[in-house]
Amino acid sequence: SHDDDVKQYDSVQESSWTYTMKYFYFKFQQRIEDEKIVEHSVKLTLPHYNNYTRQQFTEIPYRYSSWRSSPNLARRLTSFDHYIYTELLIILDHFFRRHQITYLITDGTLLGSYTHHDFLPWDDDVDLRVSNRDRQRLLNLVSQELRNIISVADVTEEYGTYHKFYFPWSPQAGKQNWSYPCVA
Repeated sequence: SHDDDVKQYDSVQESSWTYTMKYFYFKFQQRIEDEKIVEHSVKLTLPHYNNYTRQQFTEIPYRYSSWRSSPNLARRLTSFDHYIYTELLIILDHFFRRHQITYLITDGTLLGSYTHHDFLPWDDDVDLRVSNRDRQRLLNLVSQELRNIISVADVTEEYGTYHKFYFPWSPQAGKQNWSYPCVA
């Protein structure tokens, strides 16, 4: 259940949380409590005005109070991890659109979007690709405009070099030089 996921996440992660992480988690918990009060039918609402993009958009509601995990195939992500990923993706999507940087989702993220309209239950990361011609411009712009919001780690493996985007206030990913959750 959602409450069990949250308790397990709390006990494992909370000792390494920064003040910002605790505040973000508090906002997430408040969102769940607010969802329990509101009727669950989908209602058409006026578009929101996004201060970052200076455009209006309509948000598709996601109800964490209805978060479920099957006993036969438990979700790899907690609802809070999912929420962090969603916030990262919203920021990156607006940033990419603002700077006309083309990107696409790939691998398990693409499969989950197509088959589940969500993350795959067994997937625990988000996979994005940006063209090589836009990569350096992206890194320069992120360091200029998002340096206090999102951090970037360079990762070199046998397949090449790629970048992980993450909130600097989220817990470090074990012994890695980035935090989890992150978008790669």
